[in-house]
Amino acid sequence: MATGIIPVVRFGAAEVAATYAELEASHPGRFVVGIGGAHGPKPLLRLHTYLDQLDTQPPTVPAERRVLAALGPRMLELARDCHGTR
Repeated sequence: MATGIIPVVRFGAAEVAATYAELEASHPGRFVVGIGGAHGPKPLLRLHTYLDQLDTQPPTVPAERRVLAALGPRMLELARDCHGTR
């Protein structure tokens, strides 16, 4: 078992989704994607766009299999609002 947060500025949504699909195929229900590291200009927009990509580009990563690293109030709001509704 290991924990970690994938920085969205280093790993594209398509790459993360493909890795999730591989792990889910070989070990169903055992992997949760930790997402964060949306630094730079407009980090909230960057993370929101990334989550939209995980929702729409197959293979998708279900919202219930994602955890957001939210350090500020607006990121916490995004984490609250997107869980289970995306």
